[in-house]
Amino acid sequence: MTNKKNLIISIIIALIISLGFYFFRDTITAPFRTIHPVTIDPIDSSNVAGSELFQGLGENNKKPEEQNLGKGQLSYQALSNKYTGLKTLALSISNTTVVLKDGHVMDSQESKQDFKYSKKYKLAIISGDNELYCDGKKVTRYIPASKTYVSETVNDDFFNSLITSSPALNTIGLLTGADYTNRIKNYEAIGKETVENRPCDIIEITLDGQGMVPDFKQKLWLEEKTGLIIKNIYEITRIMEGKDGGKSTTMTMRVTNITKNYKVNQPIDDKAFKFVPKAGDMLYDPKIEAAKMAKQAKIMEQQQKQFEAQRQYLEEQSKLPVPETKPTLVDEKKAREQAQKEFEKNNPVNKQTYNFKTNGFSPSTYKGRKLIIVFWAYGAGENYMSTVSNFARTCRDKYKVVTINVNQQSEKLKKTVDGDKYDVPVYYMDEKAASKIVKNLQIMSLPAIYFIDEIGVTRGVLYGMAPLGQLVATAEEKLDKKEKVAPEPKVTPEPKVTPEPKVAPEPKVAPVTPEPEVAPKPEDTPKPEVAPEPEVAPEVEIKENPKEEPKE
Repeated sequence: MTNKKNLIISIIIALIISLGFYFFRDTITAPFRTIHPVTIDPIDSSNVAGSELFQGLGENNKKPEEQNLGKGQLSYQALSNKYTGLKTLALSISNTTVVLKDGHVMDSQESKQDFKYSKKYKLAIISGDNELYCDGKKVTRYIPASKTYVSETVNDDFFNSLITSSPALNTIGLLTGADYTNRIKNYEAIGKETVENRPCDIIEITLDGQGMVPDFKQKLWLEEKTGLIIKNIYEITRIMEGKDGGKSTTMTMRVTNITKNYKVNQPIDDKAFKFVPKAGDMLYDPKIEAAKMAKQAKIMEQQQKQFEAQRQYLEEQSKLPVPETKPTLVDEKKAREQAQKEFEKNNPVNKQTYNFKTNGFSPSTYKGRKLIIVFWAYGAGENYMSTVSNFARTCRDKYKVVTINVNQQSEKLKKTVDGDKYDVPVYYMDEKAASKIVKNLQIMSLPAIYFIDEIGVTRGVLYGMAPLGQLVATAEEKLDKKEKVAPEPKVTPEPKVTPEPKVAPEPKVAPVTPEPEVAPKPEDTPKPEVAPEPEVAPEVEIKENPKEEPKE
């Protein structure tokens, strides 16, 4: 930005210098539409005839004695002698410039200037847009808008260009003895008029044009008492031919200058003609600016080379085959799970309400009661407080309703609370505390209404100025409606199985001798004697330590 600014300033200054300081033409206007206020080194006026300053200007080459230059004290010579004889001159001038196209106003500008002049070519002209100071050796032009100034040594050529930059008869030319006689075609008194409470004679001058400027007329109001110019008007008209034989256009510039106050031959401090830079003012040095521009041009050239190299690289890359890439598959299930986590993270509903303290209030104080908190601010919910008050009165037996102001405005809030304006408690907090609470409660906008149950869990949030009916319905839905929870099924306990006791192993039994076969007995045969059964070995008792049965 600094380089661009310096570049623009350098271009402006270059134009000012190259155009003979034409840049100041619209802002520096003395009673005769004074040309740019610039001076030269002290010149021996005996070596520079006034007529030489205007040698070759205009096409009216009549000798002065052949022209009508007026008579007596109203003659051009009397006017010229009056100004060249002044030691100092200070003026306060108002200027109006109007541009017309075919008789219709296109633009109009007004300005004020303070004009100071002293012999040995000391000059100062100050306006709102430009300031010019000359101590007779060095001239400085200052532009307040950009806080830049240019200083240089003055010379004869510079001063001559200063005089000729205005098409009209001007104050600088009269003060320095410039001769306008070869441009004056007619000079005559045409009447009288009072201007700024000063009786004046009106002089009308016809001036020979210069270059593209046609002949034009200029009127001067000369004060009867002093012979100074109090008012000056000139109008230049040009007819612009239409393209391809079209309708022509008439352009007119009308300049009016009025001297509000003046001081003649009174001492002027030399400080008035010297420029003193202020803090932040920048000196425009053509050499330094030229070096900066050369450096900037070199940087731009390097950037251009880099850009060209990058372009060639991209062009080469575009010719290479594009490698095949496999599309990345999105796991939709994981994406849904992640989105659900983010939603739950940022959603305050069905979570334990963030506990905070402000101005004697804390949500934990009302644990065991259904609590409704209304966060509001001046400019965002102030007009909603009457609805909240009605809601609080309607449901005071069921819910505790409180309001918290998050942009504390002490005096305004104090009037609200002290005046018992609302039937609801009003708390407040400072900006630091409010920022923390808004972040932890995820408050998106104001007013915000939080519905908190008996155990401190936020069951619902409303944003905006909900009507009374919606407040009541939401409170009942979020705080009064019990969630139906399916009863847990009764589980029948499994019966306890008693472990089977260990059975002692059967004792070993001796083998039994088989009974002998008994012969069939005949009918009258006596029964034979049965042999006695062999003795059975007694059972052997095996002793073990039986384990106790587990207790039920």
